[in-house]
Amino acid sequence: MRIFTTTSFLDVTRHAKGIMQKGVTVLLVVLLAGCAGAPVASKPRTETFSASPDRVLQVMMVTLAEQGFVIVHGDQALGRLDAEYAARPPWRISAQASAVPAGTQLVLNGRRGSSVLAPGDFDSLVMSLQNRLASPAIP
Repeated sequence: MRIFTTTSFLDVTRHAKGIMQKGVTVLLVVLLAGCAGAPVASKPRTETFSASPDRVLQVMMVTLAEQGFVIVHGDQALGRLDAEYAARPPWRISAQASAVPAGTQLVLNGRRGSSVLAPGDFDSLVMSLQNRLASPAIP
């Protein structure tokens, strides 16, 4: 049977304490790195219009282009439109139009750089879209 001396017990305790401190540090770094890379989700802006999905997407494309956005991708069959605005940081907006009994449901998502746009950030765009859709003479 081996008897531990005070010195050897202190050495073991210091060694264990050092290992635990390193383990805690590594764990904190991993957790913080995971939080930094995780995107923050926001509720999309959802609006319903009494027009066809094709008409809503067409008017949306014209409205975005007039406001300086470049249409990156548009697929009328899928009811999808992606646009970017060259600013610092850049704006990216995605629109998804789908038919519903009341007309068309439009879902808007966007980012400004790495920040997710809040539903209220689409207010002026939605107002312009509503005004255009109310006037049949404007494309």
